[in-house]
Amino acid sequence: MKRASRVAVMSVVVAAWVVCAGAAGRAAQAPSTPGAAAPAGQAAQGASDQFVPVKALPAQPEEWPASRLVLGAYGFIWAVLIVYVWSVWRRLGKVEEEIRTLSARLAEKAPRA
Repeated sequence: MKRASRVAVMSVVVAAWVVCAGAAGRAAQAPSTPGAAAPAGQAAQGASDQFVPVKALPAQPEEWPASRLVLGAYGFIWAVLIVYVWSVWRRLGKVEEEIRTLSARLAEKAPRA
């Protein structure tokens, strides 16, 4: 049973990692715009050199729907929580076993009157 729970926890962790890694990879991709190559003279003067009002910026469609990001974040948090609870459960089992062992030792060495 312990092996089955480890496999389940690891599969959740791997699934959450795949979702988050895919989201990060797609978010890092630069949007391709036609005519993006600027002449060498204009390359030195970037848009950050001058103030551009928000109304003057071209409309850019959202790259990621918010629901996908929220689901990825919730999935990651649940995976971390499951791994944490599993870790605490496992360590608690070890402590309980150690307490049983020490109790048995003390019972053997206790003077019998």
